[in-house]
Amino acid sequence: MSRLIVSTGFLLARSITKLKALFAPRWGRMLAAIVGWLVAGLWGAIIGLVFGTAFDYARLLWRFGDYSWRSAERSLRERRYLIGLFAVMGQLAKVDGRVSEYEVAAARAIMSELGLSEDERRRAVNLFTWGKRPGLPLRTLVVYTRRSCADGADRERFLNLQVRVALANGSPAPEQVKVLKRICRGLGINPVRLDQLLRRQRGGQDAPRKVIRQTLQKAYDLLGIPETATDQEVKRAYRRCVSRHHPDRMVAQGLSDSEVQAAARRTHEIREAYNEIRRVRNL
Repeated sequence: MSRLIVSTGFLLARSITKLKALFAPRWGRMLAAIVGWLVAGLWGAIIGLVFGTAFDYARLLWRFGDYSWRSAERSLRERRYLIGLFAVMGQLAKVDGRVSEYEVAAARAIMSELGLSEDERRRAVNLFTWGKRPGLPLRTLVVYTRRSCADGADRERFLNLQVRVALANGSPAPEQVKVLKRICRGLGINPVRLDQLLRRQRGGQDAPRKVIRQTLQKAYDLLGIPETATDQEVKRAYRRCVSRHHPDRMVAQGLSDSEVQAAARRTHEIREAYNEIRRVRNL
């Protein structure tokens, strides 16, 4: 009986979560249309739908307002540029259905290159996460960012960084190419330039991407799990490996000093591998 209750509760929670994700971007227009219908019939529903749509759009944009990047170290123009950069980057990474570890690694590498502080990195990660949600006003955000660009070089740099994330898996998905073209239109850049950047960066990114893949593969191998393992499986594998190779356990078993030292090195390698996976997965 208790199992039935738990299973029912779990299914109900999943259903609510899915419904929330489905209706969250548009609940304002739905509610306004219903209220308008009840008050004034068909015309009331139409007017309510218009105002509700405007409300939903404003609510989505509010997440990406100036407040989301408060920093005395950067000018307002720089903050707006960074807000648009990482929000659009999140949408680009998610548009094909899944954000890969390599896309996350590419985004984090860009954060390092831009010299972001720890606090700014947290803000960038939040914007990246918000950008993944459905209903992102992409064109508005890109145009908003374009206004914060000092010149054409800033606009091209914005596109260049987005292309790097799109190429993190090797080749951009068709959905990502469509988003990149929309970014070009919003920035006022000729799509021909996009093709040039894709060709140039596709060749230049092979070596760094290969290093990232090798590092991650080695980390997964040390934990004895595949790359497709879930976050919970990664944590369980880490605890299991640390418990198996911990120096204290070797001492308790009466092993020699050299074996204890080897176990200590192995434990250190396991911890480094786990930290690398955590960093890429944002655990």
